[in-house]
Amino acid sequence: MENRIGVVSCHLMSLLPFEETMTRLAHYGIGEIEWFVATDYQARYGQDIFENIRRNQEKVGVVSSYHAPYLGEWNLGLVRSEEARERVREIIDYCSRLGATSITLHAGSCRSGEKSSRSQALCQVAEVLETFIPELEKRNLTVCLENNTICYDLFALGSQLEDFFFLFERLPASAVGLNLDTGHSHIMGMTEGLLTHFSSRLWHTHLHDNDRLSDSHLAPGEGSFDWSDFFWRLKEIKYSGPLVLEFPEKTGQYENFISEVRKA
Repeated sequence: MENRIGVVSCHLMSLLPFEETMTRLAHYGIGEIEWFVATDYQARYGQDIFENIRRNQEKVGVVSSYHAPYLGEWNLGLVRSEEARERVREIIDYCSRLGATSITLHAGSCRSGEKSSRSQALCQVAEVLETFIPELEKRNLTVCLENNTICYDLFALGSQLEDFFFLFERLPASAVGLNLDTGHSHIMGMTEGLLTHFSSRLWHTHLHDNDRLSDSHLAPGEGSFDWSDFFWRLKEIKYSGPLVLEFPEKTGQYENFISEVRKA
């Protein structure tokens, strides 16, 4: 497969100095960095962090995407709708400063296992995102809703296929799609369903493995996920989006998996 290969920033061995990081990623053949939760980047790396990132990426032809925060005040399903809108506004502003063109977004969670609680939370997420559709389209910025797992939250939104049927019916395909996380879908038994029902909305992926018991972010092949079948299905639906590695950078792992991807 010739899809662009990406990596999530929090799984890299190091980020500084940025010049060396970008050179290292270019050596792997990685063309995208998904910056994970940039809310504290300035405090950690300095006021000019975003400009530094953009400048170094442009030198080696790497593009940015952004993984938004999702806990506490960033839980779009639980916070007040006004606060949820403020958080989405901040997320869009981070993307603008990074030069990112896509956002990976967790829908959050609901308050209980009651169907009414899930419906209420999903309605709020849809209504909040609807507010920003014109701006997203104007900026050519896409939101990729990530499927989730109940490993961390029993009431996680995006852990059921029905959640995506609801959200995608409410939200236009011009601005909102799916980020299929293989680790999460493997645990929840949702991989086939997501690919079957939402292939036209599949814009982004997170690739990692596990034993279906915990979200351990193993390198592909270290768990029980069926990678041959997955890549066959991606080819069947003519998926052209990025393949983002979401497991720790260790000697040889990125190179080996990328080599296998190119053969698939």
